[in-house]
Amino acid sequence: MALLYRFVQLPDRSGTRVFSFVVTRSVVRDPERDVTSKELVCGFQRWAVAFSRGDKVLGVYLVWRGASRNLRVYVDFTFTLLNREHFSMNEGFSGKRVKFTYELPAQGNRNYIPVSDLYTRNFADTNGEFQLELSMANVRTVYMTEVRMPTGVFSTGQPKSNKLETDCFTFGGFDWSVVIYPYGNKEAEGCRGQENRVSVYLMRLTGFDHRCRVRYSVALGEGDRRIDSGQIEDLSNAEGYADLHSETVRLHLIYKDINHVPRNHLRYVNWSAYLLRGDEPDTVAIGLPGAPFSRYYAQESVDEGIIMETNLDTNEIKDNHCPFLTDKKQLRIRLEWNESHLLFQATYHKYDDVCRIHNQQMRREIASLQAENYSLERQLFSYQKSLAFAQAQQQQHQQQQQQQQQQHQQQQQQQSQTRHTSHQAHLERSTSTDTEYA
Repeated sequence: MALLYRFVQLPDRSGTRVFSFVVTRSVVRDPERDVTSKELVCGFQRWAVAFSRGDKVLGVYLVWRGASRNLRVYVDFTFTLLNREHFSMNEGFSGKRVKFTYELPAQGNRNYIPVSDLYTRNFADTNGEFQLELSMANVRTVYMTEVRMPTGVFSTGQPKSNKLETDCFTFGGFDWSVVIYPYGNKEAEGCRGQENRVSVYLMRLTGFDHRCRVRYSVALGEGDRRIDSGQIEDLSNAEGYADLHSETVRLHLIYKDINHVPRNHLRYVNWSAYLLRGDEPDTVAIGLPGAPFSRYYAQESVDEGIIMETNLDTNEIKDNHCPFLTDKKQLRIRLEWNESHLLFQATYHKYDDVCRIHNQQMRREIASLQAENYSLERQLFSYQKSLAFAQAQQQQHQQQQQQQQQQHQQQQQQQSQTRHTSHQAHLERSTSTDTEYA
């Protein structure tokens, strides 16, 4: 059995999620038993972790539970076995942009680690249990299908087909399909006067009691005739009330289903909240400060709730012309559910000790590296200073030598000039004497 007991989301661009599992001894002691974790959600897809036993070697796989035809998912994932002694002895393997399809919904390593190493290398405790981390990032879902255009669509004198629709597929808990209007959607207001242009729509087929915000891109054709839309964002009734007894409006969110959280479990929830200003279709969503919000819920009779602050002044909300109020004087709030995971072990447990030990070890390693780096920087500065001093002395010595050479050359020039003038004077005296004698 593999129990999901901890979850963390990293604040990076890749949307990294780290799932921590406690794997019981039944995985290694019962080779015939198929051990698979409960489903978890990441990247709006359902996943599970599966284990295999063969030739005394343990294998681990990431399994895509929502596999369907014409749908494929790309993901970066990493499995890490946590060593109970030191984080540098962890055992892991990873894959970049791994493709999951209907024909191949599981990806992993069947020769992950020998079973004996779990005990000799101190991965498993005395009960035969060990911890496994799964890191997932850059989850991308692609739906690809071929739509056959009727022969009469592009021929003159033939009846024109109004629309073409693909098979439905599942994403994010909803059913979807792609609808193509070869001659444009005449019923849409924005497409009037554009009957000769192809219109493509992403249609949601289920879950109409909730709104859904979705980001997607559409590509038609392939090769040189490929047309890409780029990223598109569309908005495809929660309760709450405002507290007007403060300077700004505060929202109080209550989890009414808290009494249904299973015993010895935690429900982790992550969400974003917005205030809506203006009327549709020109509605502007203003995010609340501090978003996204997150909280752990254990089984309780009543939830005390969480207070979400806003920047909206209470005096402004009392104004009849407030842009945040509807015609019925109601304040509109949008809640977007980002994450929801059910975690085993509601209280602090010995399994948390390994991560805490790793945390302390990493802090010490980082502190040691920082001290070493500081020492190296000081040595480098000292070397640079000594080198600069040596270069300055060398330049000064060279300048002195150049000055001495220049002085020596000047002296030689002066001596040569003196000799030359004395020789000329001697010649002049000799010439004048001869003349007088003549």
